[in-house]
Amino acid sequence: MPVYSRSVRDLGSPVFTRRYFQALLDTFGKDCRIKTVLKEGSVLVSLMSFFFKDEVLPYYLGGVPEARSEAAFAFVMWELMREAAEEGCRVFDHGRSAMGTGNYRHKQFWGFEPRVLNYQYHLVTATEVPDINPTNPKYRFAVKAWQQLPLPVAKLLGPIVSRAIV
Repeated sequence: MPVYSRSVRDLGSPVFTRRYFQALLDTFGKDCRIKTVLKEGSVLVSLMSFFFKDEVLPYYLGGVPEARSEAAFAFVMWELMREAAEEGCRVFDHGRSAMGTGNYRHKQFWGFEPRVLNYQYHLVTATEVPDINPTNPKYRFAVKAWQQLPLPVAKLLGPIVSRAIV
């Protein structure tokens, strides 16, 4: 949890509560799995994934800065793909990401082909669909401010803020 908390803080996002992640584990049981890459006993990367029928969804990923130079992100994804293939999974749902972002380029590196997703919205009081993408310049200040928070403060405030966002 500390590695994930730091990772999302560094991205400028609030962290969810430990209770939330425990609820996911409790609810999904063996279909919710965590893979962790260690170096000399210290966590480099940890990944929570969900299995459903013949699909796997890597969902929550966090790592320390050193993980990049150690290729730990690539290793944990490779291990998840290997495990999923061994279990007969045919779909690796790597989730959505905005074109041109780091996540988008990461998925291209692995050979994933983008598919356009069509969304439908029911606007209750708004006149247009809100642009809640973190790359929206409107959120630049909030993201930068969050990245500067001391980790203990981000961990304390994160669950409060994330409840307001979701």
